[in-house]
Amino acid sequence: MRKSRVVLALVVVTVMILAFLLVASGSTAVGQAAELHLVNPDFEGEFTQREAPEVRVASGWDYSYLNSDRECPSPCSRPEFTPETTIVVQGHSQRWFSTYAHQFAAIHQLVDVEAGQYYKFSCSVYAISEPMGQMGAFVGINPWHNGPFHRTMVWGKEQVGEKGWIYREWTRVSVTAQAYSDRILVAMGGNNAYATKNNAVYWDNCTIEQVSGGTQPTPTPYPTYTPYPTPTPGDCPTVVPGEGCDYDTIRGIMREELDKTRWGSVP
Repeated sequence: MRKSRVVLALVVVTVMILAFLLVASGSTAVGQAAELHLVNPDFEGEFTQREAPEVRVASGWDYSYLNSDRECPSPCSRPEFTPETTIVVQGHSQRWFSTYAHQFAAIHQLVDVEAGQYYKFSCSVYAISEPMGQMGAFVGINPWHNGPFHRTMVWGKEQVGEKGWIYREWTRVSVTAQAYSDRILVAMGGNNAYATKNNAVYWDNCTIEQVSGGTQPTPTPYPTYTPYPTPTPGDCPTVVPGEGCDYDTIRGIMREELDKTRWGSVP
């Protein structure tokens, strides 16, 4: 009888230990699945020089830009990337800008995630466009961890409010997308419509979080630009001095197409 009690006690203790280990293991797995890590999301780390002295990008982030006539409506140039200590949420921000030039640039990094889950990526942005060059700032996710200009990139909406473009004030831009692999690429992008004197974006305070499932935005490819017919004089006004009617007409067509096809929705 005494022996039976000892055996029963050992069995109970063993079951309790196994149950504890299972619960602990499950908690760890859940914790690992929920843990998300952005490197240097507040841009307080070191800024390192990349391909040239005027290209200084925050550590943990890579950068890309378009510079091909086939990819841009007008020849794009590499913007200058610099650290910023004046226009900030706190500490430092990442700035890039162009002067009398077109740009489509991005900074980005890869994030480990759980395939099949939805993730929301957000950043604070401060944009300047003077005179009005329609500088757009937006964030994006590539669910397959391809590059920021790959056809599978999902871009969010630009910094546009109820009264139009938001300039010279901090605003929050976000995008939500479902991960199709165990890594996604998150990015911030900037693109100006007109090559005016000063088109700049400042980025700070980025976050990523797992969210409940929703409507997945269709991956929106960056459009392949094809030549448009040259308009005859008088077809459109010259909006920006020095730009010329041809470009205004082409950009108007392209902007309409971008609105239709390029931007992912924000659930």
